[in-house]
Order: sequence, then structure tokens, then C-alpha cells
Amino acid sequence: MKGITTMAAAPLSHFLAARRRCPVTVERNMFADLADAFPRAWACLGAVALAYGGGGRWPYRAPAAPVPELPVAEFEAPRADNRENAVVLSGIDTRFDPVEYLLAHDVPILTANYMLRTHEVWVRRREYRATVAKVMEQLEAAEQATEARQRMCREAARRAT
Repeated sequence: MKGITTMAAAPLSHFLAARRRCPVTVERNMFADLADAFPRAWACLGAVALAYGGGGRWPYRAPAAPVPELPVAEFEAPRADNRENAVVLSGIDTRFDPVEYLLAHDVPILTANYMLRTHEVWVRRREYRATVAKVMEQLEAAEQATEARQRMCREAARRAT
């Protein structure tokens, strides 16, 4: 996963920078209705975005919304009387892809870097934050240099005419 992420970071940054220079008009935005369709997840991920830079705990207010129904089970898990006989379901189980369902039922979601709860998110603080910040600084500096070159080219073209 680390290798895939590392290999994808540079092309993605170039793509995003190109979109800033030459914005594309969106005719059909598949993300436009997400806040209405998944209000709890939208609020939670908004808090994650705010917490990303500094890490730690970030509270947020989950909006009042109807509680979604549990997706149909792919298999029947037997009820356990103790921890030794308990069935643990995978966090990547396709039935639980809708974060909205888990947040609506006050189920904490734990990953390697995040803990998402109904009214707060926790973001792990580690050295990778410094790396991400340095990459972002480099991308912003490169974008500013590109914009300066474009301004100079436009000015030179204007003077030449």
C-alpha cells in the first residue's frame, strides 16, 4: 500500500495542479448530493479535514437525520456468550461501507490513523504529518513559480504585440 500511495502521489499532484490552472466545468457532479445523502458522514469527514493538519481530537456536531437501516447480511453470525466465541467482522466488510450507518448507531470506526465517532474524530500524530506538510509546501511553491512564469509570458506577449 505504501508503494502504491508513493507512486500515485506525484501524478495526482500534477493532475490537481493542472486542474487549478485550467479548471474544468463540471456538468454532472457526483459529489454534489453527498451532504444531503450522508449528513453524519459529511460532518465527520469535515472534522477529519480540519484535524488533518494538527492531529489530535476534533469535536463536531452530528446533524439530526433519519437513521439508515442495516444492509442485508451476507451471512449469519452466531450470538456469542463470551469473548472467546465472539465473531469479529471485518471493517472492510461491504455491508458496512456506508459510514453513515455506523455513525448513526454510535459505532466507533478505527483505522491506523483515525478514530471516527459520532461527535468527535481523533487523528494520529506522527512524523508523516511533517512529510505531508513539506510536500504541500513544495507543491505550493511549484504552483506559484508556474503562475509567475505564466504571468511573465503573458506580459512578454502583450509587449510584443
